[in-house]
Amino acid sequence: MRTIALITLSLLFTAISTTASAYSGYIGGGFHMGKHKFNATYDNWNPNSDPAGSAQTSDSFDASGSGIVLKIGQYIAPILAIEAHYVAGLSGDSFTHNDPSNPDSSKNNYKSDVDFNSAWGIFAKPMGFISDTGKVYALIGFGGIDFDIDTIDSSFNSESSTSGFAYGLGFESEVEYGVFLGAEYVAYLDTADGSYDSFNVTLTMYIW
Repeated sequence: MRTIALITLSLLFTAISTTASAYSGYIGGGFHMGKHKFNATYDNWNPNSDPAGSAQTSDSFDASGSGIVLKIGQYIAPILAIEAHYVAGLSGDSFTHNDPSNPDSSKNNYKSDVDFNSAWGIFAKPMGFISDTGKVYALIGFGGIDFDIDTIDSSFNSESSTSGFAYGLGFESEVEYGVFLGAEYVAYLDTADGSYDSFNVTLTMYIW
């Protein structure tokens, strides 16, 4: 049974490789702008009402980021490609928040700095041609983000990296033979705990 499975996988891999080699691979890059929406919790500790220190309060925040997006892809059919993204962060954001356990309102409005480190995604890319040089496409796959939060308030906690379902929509136009200018919306993360929506402007070209 194991031998049959290995032979089947080998034949499938060979078929995919042969099909992919008949179409073009490409690389590209461009400018990235994004917004991270995430949930966080406070250790809402009050020595009088909660001596065990177990209470927590949730809140949500937004933080923007920018970076450079790099992509590489391989067509496996005339209207389908596999594409990978990596985003290197260039800038972050900051936000203010309160400590709900602090009765002294003058000590609230803490400021936290968010450093956007990176984002990534692996997508299936089905597409449709709307002219001889233009096409629209969808991105469906898996992605994630990585960020750091620096704050003076030790009661504030948030995950520094997370991953999940990712998707997007875009448009590309051939400006020279084998060179495409594109714009796309990509959600590199969309979970119950947080999301990361972005806009990329890219230039891609065939390399094989």
